[in-house]
Amino acid sequence: MDFLSERYFVVEVAGENSNIKSLELGCVQGSILGPKLFNLYMKDVCKNVNEKHITTYADDSYVLIKGQMENLQNKVKTTITQHLRCLNKMGMVTNLSKTEAVVFSHGLKEELTIDIGGETFRTGKEMKVLGITFDDKLSWIPHVEKVIGKAKKLNFMTNSMHKPK
Repeated sequence: MDFLSERYFVVEVAGENSNIKSLELGCVQGSILGPKLFNLYMKDVCKNVNEKHITTYADDSYVLIKGQMENLQNKVKTTITQHLRCLNKMGMVTNLSKTEAVVFSHGLKEELTIDIGGETFRTGKEMKVLGITFDDKLSWIPHVEKVIGKAKKLNFMTNSMHKPK
């Protein structure tokens, strides 16, 4: 109970702090409880969206859509619109500018442009999901290159800290 009760927060903006307020809902960011509570909260989302391939984890949702290229743009628009409407009805704030879409295909040469509620976004060539980079060809090369780059950078930083001066 100590973990969930008598909690307070302060908001800091540009070096100025708000008054202390009581935190009566939710859980501490970064706690092990957060993703589990979110998954319980989100468990009915799949029932409200026609597409059956929805995966959620922590505060991310992934909608996997399978279809023919000629119908794909409309199917993506319809499914994402339904998903966002459902989330908003549940009281969640959504940010379409953070919405990403990747079409996994060996044949698609161009990106899709999708308009949802007056906002436009394009499908990208890759996206990061829980630390793993997926590209539109489902190749491991972009992910492996990023991991190697990070390892080289870390190795350089580690070696430069241990060199005698």
